[in-house]
Amino acid sequence: MLPADTLTLAIDIHGRCYRLLKWLDGALSYGALRAQHIHDDSVPGDAAYDWFNGNLLHLPVDARPAPRHLQEFANYFGTYLTSSFDIVEKPGARKIGSGPCYCSVCTSVVNTPLLKTKRLTQKDKRHARNLMVDRILQLAQEEHRSVTAETAERIGEDPKTRVAAAYSAYGWWLIQRMQGVSEGKAILALWREIAWEPTGTPIKGFKLCVADFVEAEQSLLAAISSEPAESLNSDTIQTPVVLV
Repeated sequence: MLPADTLTLAIDIHGRCYRLLKWLDGALSYGALRAQHIHDDSVPGDAAYDWFNGNLLHLPVDARPAPRHLQEFANYFGTYLTSSFDIVEKPGARKIGSGPCYCSVCTSVVNTPLLKTKRLTQKDKRHARNLMVDRILQLAQEEHRSVTAETAERIGEDPKTRVAAAYSAYGWWLIQRMQGVSEGKAILALWREIAWEPTGTPIKGFKLCVADFVEAEQSLLAAISSEPAESLNSDTIQTPVVLV
């Protein structure tokens, strides 16, 4: 199962990143905070680290990472921008960076009021479902359970366990994002599986909680255990599963 301590840190960083984006949607996003160096746009986590390291004391306390977790915070923030938001291209948009740098992170920070949630496609949603199935297989491996790929797909699609599968997959990727690894818009699709109503609207007051992830994975393990033994065949997963 997901390690509780690491997941707790990831949830805390997730919340701080969100609060930071909301804070940046104001006067300080117009250049009061500046980058110190020019960054490689292919490594958003490094750009975010440099930006936060140079401006840490200027950030609100509830949106500021502990210094020992600055790298994880920066890595996560880099994926938060690239997998969830686009800069709106419209007349009057400030197509500028922060100080000497025009990388995607610095430009996004300066243009926070112009950030728009990415639009999901059917491909993104299918990718999210694949991540859910991958996580079910990996969870079974971690807990020394046997499950077929077909059964994992069925559990991931079952209305009774679909949200639990999304929780488990989203939690796994919360942890990976602290290392700067993400799966793009599929992560946003997973988020909407757990934080939005089936009708397509956000759940009011929704917050991530470790207990909900634990309950979700326990539900998945119960579903795996309830599968009849005869359903296990030569396709049963017996080797470690690697999410890619």
